Amino acid sequence: MKLILAYLLILVLVIFPACTQPAEAPPSTTPGIITQEDEEAPPPATTAQEEAETPPSTPPPAIVTQADVDAAREVVFKYWEAFNSYDVEGVLAFLEESYRQERQESITSDIGRMQSLRIKIGVEEEAEPTITPEGKVEIKMKIKTPIGTKHYTYYLVKINDEWKIYLSVEA
Repeated sequence: MKLILAYLLILVLVIFPACTQPAEAPPSTTPGIITQEDEEAPPPATTAQEEAETPPSTPPPAIVTQADVDAAREVVFKYWEAFNSYDVEGVLAFLEESYRQERQESITSDIGRMQSLRIKIGVEEEAEPTITPEGKVEIKMKIKTPIGTKHYTYYLVKINDEWKIYLSVEA
């Protein structure tokens, strides 16, 4: 009987409290050997949303004013005016350089199809633009085509006193 009580007492005092407290990783005992605990975890993969939240490598403006928001809004509408005029160079002029290079082939193809079918795109702002702490502007748009309506968010950044689209994401 005493043996059973001693065993229960050991369980309660030693084993049970150890189960409820977080275990500490033992230190590496072999010099020069890096344990898994010593290694840093790799950075997580970025999503499209995270990319959108990271503007190109330009310093953000200190303060985004209403005039800046209006200028960014105008860029998006003029971008679509250029699309409806079948003006490839005009469309590309509203894009940040790396995004322009990425989208140039697709835009040229899209405008070619639009022009051959004499299609015009309807554009409507869905909500007031959003200013982020990083100094970029997000504008949500509704794009109407002959086959349906799509919703996009345009991300703009100010580069050399001009607002440029550096990403668009279909919502």
